[in-house]
Amino acid sequence: MQTDLLVEPRKLSLANGYHFFGYYDIAAFSADSKRHLCHSVPFWNRMPRPGDVAELGVYEVASGAYRKFASTQSWNFQQGAMLQWLPSLGDSTVFFNDLDERGRYRGVLSDVDTGGRRFLDLPAAALDRSGCWALGVNFSRLHDYRPGYGYCHKPEPYGDDAHPDDDGVFLIDMESGASELSLSLEAIWELMEASVNPEDGEKILVNHITFNPSGARYVLLARVMKLTPPWLTTVITANRDGSDPKILFLNTNASHYWWSSDEELVIWGKKNGHERQHLYRIHEPDGAFETIDDDFFKADGHCSVSPDGEWLLYDSYPDMASAERWQSLYLYHLPKRRGSLLGRFGSMEWPEGNGDLRCDLHPRWAPDGRTISFDSTHEGNRALYLADLSEIMDTIRNVG
Repeated sequence: MQTDLLVEPRKLSLANGYHFFGYYDIAAFSADSKRHLCHSVPFWNRMPRPGDVAELGVYEVASGAYRKFASTQSWNFQQGAMLQWLPSLGDSTVFFNDLDERGRYRGVLSDVDTGGRRFLDLPAAALDRSGCWALGVNFSRLHDYRPGYGYCHKPEPYGDDAHPDDDGVFLIDMESGASELSLSLEAIWELMEASVNPEDGEKILVNHITFNPSGARYVLLARVMKLTPPWLTTVITANRDGSDPKILFLNTNASHYWWSSDEELVIWGKKNGHERQHLYRIHEPDGAFETIDDDFFKADGHCSVSPDGEWLLYDSYPDMASAERWQSLYLYHLPKRRGSLLGRFGSMEWPEGNGDLRCDLHPRWAPDGRTISFDSTHEGNRALYLADLSEIMDTIRNVG
């Protein structure tokens, strides 16, 4: 169920069960590119329920050898348990979210080789590369809005409060595990207030959030919870402590992004005043922006820049007009402004009305800058794949 392949992917995950890594902008590979993390679950066709467990494991990239090192009940199908490597804290240190003995969400720092652990007060939605800081959000509130991104065990504690002043973005000290409020939902609402007035039953929440490379600032997507799309989005950046907040997009369409440097973001959306959506390069300090190749980037995708800054990895949502539900994988050379289709992959049909069960490709870079991994169902099972892009990179570089 695949065609148009310019690269031949290698299946890394085991044949039994359903395997995936999750999101595109967190560290799936170890710093030496030799190991890869994975979630393994026993079902794919319904949302997780309280008590459902995801096994957490690590693969040896060269041999495909697999080893389980933990399990968690705090997971979803889009971002898993926020499982990721933390190389700044050691070659075998990883992070994931879990439940404690009293049923509270928390973050876990774990050594995949020794089994040693320490814990954070709150679950984390983003970690900085230094391993010093994390950002937490209300995963119960998020679950009410998008089950594919939140956790199902605890009810939303704020009920119908549209923008509470003691919930929002929490800054977590990774050394002590302690946390404090960085930017409240009330403060976010005040930033959005000129154009957003939630109707009865609608709530403001933080959907995605990510540190810049130095961990000095973060970007978040603030959305008004509606039962159905479109979800208008305000894109906000702020210092780690919540100070100096800036609005990059106000109450418009915006989605996936990538910090390509401390001061530059690549993001898909529609700037206020534009007629359609584009892939933008934005200089965060002053908001200056430009579009990136409108002829190539025509639809929303998960974007990530290679470690050397030369390449942009991109994908597409399933094409629902095709019987195979084709999902496309792309590689784009930024200096030459030239891109290539790497392949199209058919996707399994998910139960109607449960779009968060879909398996996005979520392509992600290895630190070696030539290997990628992605999740796919094109062989009839949710599985994890690798691809070496060295040859196609050389071809694109050497074309005229």
